[in-house]
Amino acid sequence: MEVKIEMKNKLLTLVIPVLTVFLFTGISSATPLEDITHHISNDAETSLNISNADDMILITNAGSARYSNTTTEDAIQTVMETVPIKYSKIFQMNQPDHDPTFTFAVKNSKGYYARKYTVLQSGAVLKTPVVYIGLDMTENQFQQAKANLGYDVLSLLSAWNAGAPSDLLKVAAWTGNVSPGLIGAYSASKQFLANYPLTSNATSYHVIVSTGGGDDDVPMFFMDSTPLKWVTVGSDTFYNFKSAYTDDSHENIYIRWDSLSRTGVMFYWTLSDMTYNGGETLQGLIKNAQCIGMLATNPSALYKVLKATNIDYQTFKTLWDTGIDSEYISSIPVTPIEWTSTVSVIPREEYSAMYASGINAVMVANRALQAAGFEPLDSDDLLITSAGYSETQGISAGAIDGIISATGIKFKNIYSLKRGTQTPLWYVFVKKPDETTGPLHAVFVDGNGAIRPVTYGGTQFNVFDISAVNLAGATGTEGYQKSLAVASTYGYSIPQYAQQDYYIVSLANQWAYAMPYEFALAATGGGCPGSGLA
Repeated sequence: MEVKIEMKNKLLTLVIPVLTVFLFTGISSATPLEDITHHISNDAETSLNISNADDMILITNAGSARYSNTTTEDAIQTVMETVPIKYSKIFQMNQPDHDPTFTFAVKNSKGYYARKYTVLQSGAVLKTPVVYIGLDMTENQFQQAKANLGYDVLSLLSAWNAGAPSDLLKVAAWTGNVSPGLIGAYSASKQFLANYPLTSNATSYHVIVSTGGGDDDVPMFFMDSTPLKWVTVGSDTFYNFKSAYTDDSHENIYIRWDSLSRTGVMFYWTLSDMTYNGGETLQGLIKNAQCIGMLATNPSALYKVLKATNIDYQTFKTLWDTGIDSEYISSIPVTPIEWTSTVSVIPREEYSAMYASGINAVMVANRALQAAGFEPLDSDDLLITSAGYSETQGISAGAIDGIISATGIKFKNIYSLKRGTQTPLWYVFVKKPDETTGPLHAVFVDGNGAIRPVTYGGTQFNVFDISAVNLAGATGTEGYQKSLAVASTYGYSIPQYAQQDYYIVSLANQWAYAMPYEFALAATGGGCPGSGLA
């Protein structure tokens, strides 16, 4: 008997507490997700003591995931109304084929803890135990956290408590997880941006990546290099993003091209050996944390430069035609480029200043609206903004928190438009129209709190109707002239393909027609704002 008890105890040490299935009172498959999410949020508040936490984040696929064949963005609104969490602390995962999940994580005096909830299509909820996610976790604690949260979510939480900048977490959440490739690409892309910024509408970024490795998506976020954007040089078209296949999945080529001089800079790199982290293990998380620490102390050690040189048009064209061809690349003659490897990669984060910027933008917009005879901004109005991506004034998502506090604008009405980090900070507020066709009364406020008026017919308008009905018309018509006036005010042409005025006007008009949220995700996430509907 003693032996049996001993064996049982040994076995018990290997048991990992796992999620449980439960139904909240009165919940069924017919229950709206918002009601279920309200119960989940209250449960998370109680079990994690969110209100008294030193810090917290939410990782969720709500918005992209579906429940009862409907989009789930309103569930995030419910969370924000139930527990004290800011927009800037919510990290969305792109998982349209998954059930909705909500992982709440807190930092308190005892350390870092998390709990995950998964809403099944039946209305049942899978709830994990509260698990410890600190960097000092034991192997048993790691296995428990991994089994309950999944490694992808755990890698995000581990990076958060390692001090990862919020823009890194944003990219990692949307693309899947934190990996050595992502951290290395964060460093390489930020240093490339700093050394070779876009200086005019003739300059553009072009990226060739080797498929896999976790680094491919980083330039899509920070450099706004996507397969859907391009520049033309003579009769040739060069897209801004291209995938290739090589033996090293971490190889990348970053190019800044100048269409006027027909010259560019090529930066060919891969990960340094020190970034290898050992896979989905506790040691892997620890290595990720070490690499995150190096972003502040020695970022250039995270990547290895294979070749850096100036290039001419023919070289650019051949590179784009052949992809990452090491034999061809080795034949390119080297003309040294200027490069500073000590440049900082972590943007400054002055949350209070950004929060105040958002509040001030609302005050400025409301004064303009009221002077024009309109009601002040409220929860049903629209915000289109570069906040969340622009880093010219530092990490800018906090500005959206300020705007929400001043207006109550709903989560689904916040269009944080993916732009390159060098894009200026700006806010466009649009009043909800009475009809889908408008009018769409809009105010453009820049990052310094100044209104950009639309000048039409010799008069400056702080509030202007940007509805398609008002701006439509053939060349020479009144609508056409109005559209030129809006383009002049709203436009930003660095790079050439930014088309900022088109994005803003198109998104506002589609919002007025109740554009489905999954289309909004695509349109604000870098695609052409009309392509989703087409």
